[in-house]
Amino acid sequence: MTRVLGTVLTLTPNPALDETYSVPALVPGSTHRVPTPLARAGGKGVNAARVAHQLGYRALAVAPSGGPAGKIFRAELESSGLPHVLVDSAAPTRRSMAFVDDASGLTSIFNETGFPLSPGEGEDLLGAVEAELPHTACLVGAGSLPPQAPPDFFARLVRLGNASGLPCIIDTSGPPPRGAAGRGRLPAQTQPRGTGGGNRAA
Repeated sequence: MTRVLGTVLTLTPNPALDETYSVPALVPGSTHRVPTPLARAGGKGVNAARVAHQLGYRALAVAPSGGPAGKIFRAELESSGLPHVLVDSAAPTRRSMAFVDDASGLTSIFNETGFPLSPGEGEDLLGAVEAELPHTACLVGAGSLPPQAPPDFFARLVRLGNASGLPCIIDTSGPPPRGAAGRGRLPAQTQPRGTGGGNRAA
């Protein structure tokens, strides 16, 4: 199998600590006792980097991390062996909780919206990406933006890629990222996601 010569770098500005609970039967309005959940660092970009890494490609996940959930998020990435650069943030890392109903086989997912990053933390994220560009073959910006994030955040990521002659893939929710395509030397591949099911950590 042909491998990418450079690194697949993913930026996840609003990552999540994915927690999966298993219950014998999920009964609305009742109390459930559950074992300790399975916890894993998540978010669209982190998940994409994890898959690329497992397939033998070089990958690097860039994301913010903060608060108690952020400590678990960081520890899981370190134990998994996935290369990563985490930017410390005052905002706590959000949680995404999945409740698996063993009786029906159905899963209910609750995604926190996340917390705003400071302007400086947003700049630090883009700066972390820029520092890795000499070793990068492809940029991926994925997942939702934190509340109050500048609407041109992903467009700035695309411009960084354009300046280095790199392809850039944007997979996010809501309307197309403003200015993320149609500028620069290389077009960006944008994929706005809807609000339907199937997004573990949107």
